Amino acid sequence: INYIDLFIGTPTTREYFGRALEGRREQVYLAGHLGCVDQEGQYVNTRDEALAKDYLQQFYEKLNTDYIDVLFLHNCDTLEDLDGIMNGWMYAHAKELQAQGKAKFIGFSSHNTKVAMEAVKTGKIDVLMFPVNPLFNLLPQDSADARMKGREVQAMTEEEKAASPTKQELYELCEQMGVGLVAMKPFAGGNVLKNHKEGHLKGL
Repeated sequence: INYIDLFIGTPTTREYFGRALEGRREQVYLAGHLGCVDQEGQYVNTRDEALAKDYLQQFYEKLNTDYIDVLFLHNCDTLEDLDGIMNGWMYAHAKELQAQGKAKFIGFSSHNTKVAMEAVKTGKIDVLMFPVNPLFNLLPQDSADARMKGREVQAMTEEEKAASPTKQELYELCEQMGVGLVAMKPFAGGNVLKNHKEGHLKGL
């Protein structure tokens, strides 16, 4: 294993990885995230500039590293949030870190096909983290995301479905734009492993 992504984790977890990577940092690709924090042992998605920057700084310190290979702009699933990220402090800070050599590549993570497409189209990201698994690929966007997160499915209208790009279109766009693709949730948050019967995923 030479790709390690610690999008969240208690302080001690990050310290353990820092100790494990001591003397071998150059042998791994390390991914970090801007836009999430750990509060009292719980993961929190945030757009609070001070909190997010402080958590990221702790990431550098506790992993005893002066650079991150892929810095992800974390967990964006709406166009409104995308606009705020790309035209606000988050992307600006990521570019600043990249200019300082503290981040080699800028990434973006999303569960929403349309949002991910728009992010790739900006030409501002090098890597996309996106769900790639049988459950997500075979079910419509509206039901796949909800099922993976354990939420009730809120069906899209036919008009919304028609306006939504397919996952295949997204993958092809990444290839055209030279954007690397990291497969998020390959087991669909565990659903591929536990919701099966006679070789078929439950609900398909």
